[in-house]
Amino acid sequence: MALMAVSFTLMRWYVLRNPGLLEETTDVRLFRKGTILSLIFGPMLYLAGIAFSWI
Repeated sequence: MALMAVSFTLMRWYVLRNPGLLEETTDVRLFRKGTILSLIFGPMLYLAGIAFSWI
């Protein structure tokens, strides 16, 4: 699942580098913020899931 999250994040970064792929109604700032937050909090949630699986 971690590799799936990494590939999802890489796709989002690709779209940010090529803004023509986004719809015109998409707010690029919010899209970028969501990408950064998923990159920050995603690994933490995976680690928490691993820790809770031992309980």
